[in-house]
Amino acid sequence: AVLFSLQGDEVARAGEAAPASWFRPGRGPVKANILGVTTTLAAGADLLDSLSIDAIVEGGTQLIVSTGAPRGWVRGSASMDDGQSLALASRAIESGAWLIAAGRTGIEAGAVPYAGGAGIVAPDGTWAVRAPADRPGIVLHTIEVGRAFPRMSSVPGDFTTPPASAEAGTAHVAALSLDPGPSAVELMEAIRAAVRTAAVLGVRLVVLPDLTGPDPRAITQAETLPLLETLTAEAGIAIVVSLAERADGRLYRSTSLIEAGRRLATHRQTALSRRDLAAGFSAGPIAPPVVNTTTAGAVGILGGQEGATPGAATLLRRQGAQLITWSAGDTGFNVEAVTRTRAREQSTPVVTAASSSMGAFVADAGGMLLAAVDGAAHVAHAIVRREATGQAG
Repeated sequence: AVLFSLQGDEVARAGEAAPASWFRPGRGPVKANILGVTTTLAAGADLLDSLSIDAIVEGGTQLIVSTGAPRGWVRGSASMDDGQSLALASRAIESGAWLIAAGRTGIEAGAVPYAGGAGIVAPDGTWAVRAPADRPGIVLHTIEVGRAFPRMSSVPGDFTTPPASAEAGTAHVAALSLDPGPSAVELMEAIRAAVRTAAVLGVRLVVLPDLTGPDPRAITQAETLPLLETLTAEAGIAIVVSLAERADGRLYRSTSLIEAGRRLATHRQTALSRRDLAAGFSAGPIAPPVVNTTTAGAVGILGGQEGATPGAATLLRRQGAQLITWSAGDTGFNVEAVTRTRAREQSTPVVTAASSSMGAFVADAGGMLLAAVDGAAHVAHAIVRREATGQAG
């Protein structure tokens, strides 16, 4: 990918870092400046690699330009919705930057399909405009490039931690899309009804969204976790949930996994949004954990903004997670795109619970949706396959 100035001078050149075998590898995305805008230039399928986002975020990239023609996740068809568009949306979300992507249509040498569908992605992961996926086209759109606000941060953790050991199998899981309201009593009744319904359907693990809501004082761990512990014991089900936690004079967004009437783990979220920081939340110092359960095997737990941090999911997979849960809440960005991208990147099922407007999703290890609800308070449930990990593998 080559960037020229208005005067015709070469400003930057990016070579695809992991190209097809008949090309030499390049050095990957590079930084440039376009009329005062901090820009990252990427070639080919580099943006499909989650490792590329770390370098892009550093330095406050405001605009990402990709020359496209990525093959990556396209499986025998030229459908733009077959993974590439989800990955590009995720990169915009993670970097907090606008993304301009070129495309290419058709099949090369009768073997390599291209996804087409050039377009422009907003920082919240929505496509502002897209060209046709099945034929050539040009799209125009005016954007206001402001300061970039990355939604990811570095995640503390030890990538040498021995992975958890777990046998292969299946798990019936569910995610609940729900908005925390001002009444804690009404919220708990809604959760009880949803969890009991899920249990009747055979679900063994339910992921709830972040229940903190706009007021961190409204619903906290102290009064909520005992009720959820009782519910797990009654329903014979495990629950993952994020709540506000007050400890040592600090306020955290904490994600807990509860099973059989007791809390197996609580994790203080390491990645926070600007809104979280403005509300007084502090980031936790420890990476998200993998928890061994009897209901769903080795479960990795993420909360809030951690889902938009590729390194967090990578760490969970390397620790032996057989499935990843994400208690997301009202994130303000495209949760489905991030859920499916994480599942594809890590080859691990992902179960995500967000607000009623953001939805709830269960994706298999290939990133395909097994169940989804969008625009309503409801339960999405499905059976996912758990691969053996650690010594069991």
